[in-house]
Amino acid sequence: MQTAGVLGIIAVRDKRDKRDKRDKRDNGERLREDRLWQRMHLWATTNGLAMQPLNQLTEMADREIVLASTSRFGEALRELVGNPTWQAIMTFRVGYPTHEALLSPRRALSDVLTP
Repeated sequence: MQTAGVLGIIAVRDKRDKRDKRDKRDNGERLREDRLWQRMHLWATTNGLAMQPLNQLTEMADREIVLASTSRFGEALRELVGNPTWQAIMTFRVGYPTHEALLSPRRALSDVLTP
C-alpha cells in the first residue's frame, strides 16, 4: 500500500442491487460497477499505469455483517466514502508498475467466431 500512487473506491447506492429498475438491459449496480472497473483498468493499462483490486476491506465489512459483529471495517469504509447514501463496493490502488507484466494469452479470432 505504501507504494501505491492512488487509492480508490467505487461506490454505489445499493450494493445488493442486481437489477436496475430504470434499465432492464443490465443487472443493476453490481454489473455497472464491474463495467466501470473494466473500463478504468483498460484505460490505465493503455496509459502505462497498473491497477490492483484491494478486496480485503470490503470483504471484512461484509463478514462483520454476516457475523453480526462490531463494524470496524464497515465503519472505516463509510468514513472513507463520506456520504451515507453511497456504499463502497470495491477498493483498489493505482500506480506505475515496477516491472512489465506478461501479456495475457489470446485465442485467434477464427477460434472464437463461427461462419
